[in-house]
Amino acid sequence: MRKPVATVVSDQIQKLGYRMRPSIALQESRAAISGRVADTGECFEASAEQSLFRSMAAAGIEWPVSCRNGTCRTCLARLLEGAVVYDIPWPGLSAEEKAANYCLPCIARPVADVVLVPA
Repeated sequence: MRKPVATVVSDQIQKLGYRMRPSIALQESRAAISGRVADTGECFEASAEQSLFRSMAAAGIEWPVSCRNGTCRTCLARLLEGAVVYDIPWPGLSAEEKAANYCLPCIARPVADVVLVPA
């Protein structure tokens, strides 16, 4: 039996030594998460079960991408609002980039409503 997405994401975050803010934990359980590209105003519906890139592509939003596994950094974005998680322990971001809220939409899964801009 599959665990609910909120439980899986919570487990992953706790394994990394982080605690979830209650507002993020509550929002994860929603079926849909909203996303917006700040510089264009384009909006999309996202899911905690798929990458931001897949959600944007499904909405017809063009976003640069190449490898789709978090190594090439073509899709690099800055997360202005919201939160994301990764299925891999350390995506292709430096500690400084993570601290500055950069993300890799090709592998980042949202756990809260997000607003992002290309880097």
